[in-house]
Amino acid sequence: MPDKPAKYDREQPMLEIRRQLSGFNLAKEEKPLKCLEAEVARRTEAIDAVAAYALFEEGDTCRLPRDKRSSTEPAATGPDHGVKGETQLTRPSSPTNDGLVSAIQSVIKDKPSKKGIGRPLFCFICLGQQDLDIGKRTYKFSSHGDVTKHIKRKHLRHISTQSEIRCNVCDELFSCKMHLQRHAFDMHATVT
Repeated sequence: MPDKPAKYDREQPMLEIRRQLSGFNLAKEEKPLKCLEAEVARRTEAIDAVAAYALFEEGDTCRLPRDKRSSTEPAATGPDHGVKGETQLTRPSSPTNDGLVSAIQSVIKDKPSKKGIGRPLFCFICLGQQDLDIGKRTYKFSSHGDVTKHIKRKHLRHISTQSEIRCNVCDELFSCKMHLQRHAFDMHATVT
């Protein structure tokens, strides 16, 4: 079978050139056969022929290659207005720390000003993972939908029933994935 594509690639161009030079016209439109079974058989044969030539099955659409994706974009640094709890006290002030603080501030939703706060462009789970480098922790997504997709693909999909589910930004522990999702919506204005 692996010989079929090589043979086709060698012989088919010559056959096409000969047909064109001889004036042989291919049918512009092939009409379906009269009975349904014969038409299904014809289509199945065509699909099998393509599958034998291609040697791979169709699958999901491929994502953009890594070099076409946007580079990691750290959070914009701004003045340090302070963050709830111990987040402000953990590290001394630096440009990267200011970016981290402003990113954490954007994912913390204050209860009184609930209506005025928009959805954040940062992943609150990544922000709480101290083992990640600062660029990945403070990656700013281009839309809120991208944050949702990221959380589903990179975090929620990998949660098992035995794993510990924790929000490190708020320092809370959850018994199941749905509780984390509710916390994401209530406390971080993130829809998952």
